[in-house]
Amino acid sequence: GPELKRYVENRYSPGKRDLYAAFILRCLEMTAPSGKLAMVTQQSWMFLRSYVEMRAVDEDKLKDLGTGSFKGLLRDTTIETLAHLGPGAFAEISGEVVNIVLFTLAKAVPSTEHRLTVFRLIGPKSPQEKDRLLRESIKAGD
Repeated sequence: GPELKRYVENRYSPGKRDLYAAFILRCLEMTAPSGKLAMVTQQSWMFLRSYVEMRAVDEDKLKDLGTGSFKGLLRDTTIETLAHLGPGAFAEISGEVVNIVLFTLAKAVPSTEHRLTVFRLIGPKSPQEKDRLLRESIKAGD
């Protein structure tokens, strides 16, 4: 209701468009410095303009932020692994409505040497095929 909406807007403004996005920010808040966070969420935070400040606060706005303020996932965390599964990731969820991404991150500013591991599996249609390809890709990277 309206009370939850106000709370999310005040506490988790970059993720206010959807509760899952606010939940990402809440989980990050509870993660220890240099700690790890792994989640299964919708993919929209990666692409939609309404989540731009969740990804990275604009350079022009950085100077106005206080110490310790959230500057965006790309500035405040090190995304270590990302598996973009898209639609059809789970047999229990049918249709093209839910597009899934799995990710792990560290609550630490990324270094300039950091390399992200990404698996893009939006082409395969069945959960079984996505699962097989993801497992094979992980093994190949060892």
